[in-house]
Amino acid sequence: MNIESIVSIRSIDGFTSARCYNTHVLTSSVTGALFQWDIETSNPILSHNIEKPLDFVLPYRVGTTSEYSSILLQSRGDISILDLKSCKIHHLVDAITTSFARISLLNYGSSTTPCIIVPCEKNIKVFDLRIECGGINSNVIHTINPPVIQTPKKSEIGMLHTCKQFSALGSSYILSTYESASIVIHDLRNLKEPALPVHYMDTFEAIPALSTWKDVVLIGDTGGLIHMYHVTHQDGIRHIKSSIPRDPENSPGISSLDIRNDGTIFAAGCWDRIVRIYETRSLSLKGVINKHYSNIIDASFDKTGNTLCTASKDGIANVLNVS
Repeated sequence: MNIESIVSIRSIDGFTSARCYNTHVLTSSVTGALFQWDIETSNPILSHNIEKPLDFVLPYRVGTTSEYSSILLQSRGDISILDLKSCKIHHLVDAITTSFARISLLNYGSSTTPCIIVPCEKNIKVFDLRIECGGINSNVIHTINPPVIQTPKKSEIGMLHTCKQFSALGSSYILSTYESASIVIHDLRNLKEPALPVHYMDTFEAIPALSTWKDVVLIGDTGGLIHMYHVTHQDGIRHIKSSIPRDPENSPGISSLDIRNDGTIFAAGCWDRIVRIYETRSLSLKGVINKHYSNIIDASFDKTGNTLCTASKDGIANVLNVS
């Protein structure tokens, strides 16, 4: 495993999210500062003061263009969108999101305008955006309620931890995890009940980390374990294997997971301020990145190559080539 540093970014505001997009890194902070950082020089190339704490930011683009003209803003009480051309912020919806769950995009149907998947405490809401005459309107088109617990091992479903589109089954499918360590698949075409039998993990740990690649699902828990699942229409949600920690008594919790676009390796941001690189097939450790001095808030690959962005709460982000 070859890990080479490309650039290091430092901010006095601290980070709540950081993702790499082609030539720049996009970051958010608890102070409301939003930055784009040049991936070669580490200099800021764009900045906005949102004037409210941000939990997560996500580029929003329409059609097939590679450039985005808007950024979705997730705070603890609402979701809004920043128009980069006019520098105006449009409020979309009031939403009390949980500490783990982040908004994501849903490419569904024939529309070139992605919908937004919004975590709202125990529920998931899907919003349709309409950008017309300089204004932006959003409407709830789907509300996904949590399933009823049907096992004596768990007492209640708990808060929503993660949710995202799961296109391996089809563009209408949403995968979600809950505080009870339950894994749920819903089909937007029929929301009366889950599309597959709910899978109840054999753990009582929180599961804040989720990443998918084709029909493979990886889940990281606060006990330091990484769990692999295979999800198909025929077999449902099937557990394949879990990682074996070297020291079960002192295994650091997993805060974030991201599988590289070729599916061969993935990055895990851990509570001991270290980012670990694993082989996906075997869940075996292949590399360690020890460049942070505070809690890891993001460890994610870009969409097309080997570039990995890692970031911590104290305002340090590192961009690396992992090959």
